[in-house]
Amino acid sequence: MSSTTQDNCRWPVEHVSRPEFCYFHKWKKGDLVVWDNRTTLHKAEVYDMGRYRRVFRRTTLAGEGPVLGPYSQEVLARAKYPSAK
Repeated sequence: MSSTTQDNCRWPVEHVSRPEFCYFHKWKKGDLVVWDNRTTLHKAEVYDMGRYRRVFRRTTLAGEGPVLGPYSQEVLARAKYPSAK
């Protein structure tokens, strides 16, 4: 992979990883955090795996598709895509 290609792949992640675009959660017992994997980058921080337990539950909701984002009906209609309602 060329250095130009690597730079082009790196800059979007560096941009969205800037502090003003990030949410950092300070965990307390009983906390619940929910995110949309379609539109969110996420990662776990290092933690004491012997002392704390992480529980993940995957949920899929039915519906028309993304409400916001590049493939929302509003964006598709503005772009005059035939698939837009």
